[in-house]
Amino acid sequence: MFLRRIKNARFNDGIIADLLDTIEQEHDNVEGRKLLAEQYTLAGRMEDAAEQMRQVLNFKPHERQATAWLARFAAKASTAYPKAKALVVPAETSTQSLEMCHTVNTARISDEDNFDSLIARLENGYSNLMREAGMLAQDLEINQRLKPDPMLSGHLADIKAIAAGRIAIARKGKSPTTARALAVRIKGTADFKTRTDLAYDDLESAVRRLRPTLSDPDDLRDAVRRRSDAIKAALPSSIADVCDTAFMHLEHEVLGKQYQNEDGHTMLGDPIASIPRSDFWTSEDGYAWNVSELAEAIKVNKGVMRNPLSGHFFTVGDVKAIVQHPQGRGLAAMQLKQDQLRSGVRAATVEELARIAHIILEDQSDDAAASRLAVDALMAYVATLPEEEHVALRDLRVPARDRVTGREFDASIGEALGDAKANRQCFHKTGDLLEQASRWLRTEVVTGK
Repeated sequence: MFLRRIKNARFNDGIIADLLDTIEQEHDNVEGRKLLAEQYTLAGRMEDAAEQMRQVLNFKPHERQATAWLARFAAKASTAYPKAKALVVPAETSTQSLEMCHTVNTARISDEDNFDSLIARLENGYSNLMREAGMLAQDLEINQRLKPDPMLSGHLADIKAIAAGRIAIARKGKSPTTARALAVRIKGTADFKTRTDLAYDDLESAVRRLRPTLSDPDDLRDAVRRRSDAIKAALPSSIADVCDTAFMHLEHEVLGKQYQNEDGHTMLGDPIASIPRSDFWTSEDGYAWNVSELAEAIKVNKGVMRNPLSGHFFTVGDVKAIVQHPQGRGLAAMQLKQDQLRSGVRAATVEELARIAHIILEDQSDDAAASRLAVDALMAYVATLPEEEHVALRDLRVPARDRVTGREFDASIGEALGDAKANRQCFHKTGDLLEQASRWLRTEVVTGK
């Protein structure tokens, strides 16, 4: 009779997902298992519901509600249960109504006289809560863009969770598992995203658990960082970077980290806060990136791994992270091309670069005649080279810095010669680049490093 009364109730996967997550963390959570059994019953998944009720009796023998439920289930085992859609367990916008959602039990909702009105009340309250949370989240995001507040970022994450129907996550942090136990779960998953999500969920829960006692944002960040490091230490080195990735996303989405980007925007002017997790990445020098935008900028620069905002080369660790990111995998081939260009330059050509650079840097004449002749001579020399070496000098970019301004050179060797020939760049600047290029090529190419 009870099942027939609820056949038109709507199903919410989020409720079951939250309950499963809670039970996974707290295996002896009897109330959670009973609520999960109710949801399975309403979904028509009777065997799953029965298993949860059996688990309730394992942890709490003679529990009255579970015993009665299993007795009814056994009596009707030969009867086909109508397939019903599950109940959305909603919440009113008030704290009192929210608590009511988590204390509702079978005894109350089995009263057929009150069931329909209770369903309507809970569903309406839950919908109102999600709608109001969504509007509040939009307003707070605008406020964060205009005047970032690190502590507000954590509350904003809670409000977004409520708007998405994940109320259980927003209410409180889960009871912590040991770092080693979590590491075992991470190792048991096959893909990077799932591993990262497991680490992220644990760190997000730690933030909610620690925030009431750690009011200083730096103290909170340090505490969560220690948790991340503990998990990382328990993982094999081959997958330990999932903890760094999870912490990076946590700083962006929950802890409200401030980055080096001017005015908190990306290269194309979008707010950093709006970058989706799938495209978000931070470099070691403190810049936040939309990896899609960064990959396009690097392609325009012919694969040179240079920070477009600061002008400095990315670190080895950053380069590895960029080419391994789904949005940056196409850059690996361009990086390989730069490596191949280095190997295409012979020792004799390196010495010719050094000779021409010396002439230009020593030329202090007013008309720079010696420098002009030297540039012409080098361009004529390059024209006689084999095609592979000619292309290498034309396109190769080397890590070199202007000794006057301190800024890194953007041009390739070929571009620098062309700029000097056309008077777009002073000769001494070109000589500076050629001298550093020859010194770097001796190390990278001639010695085989």
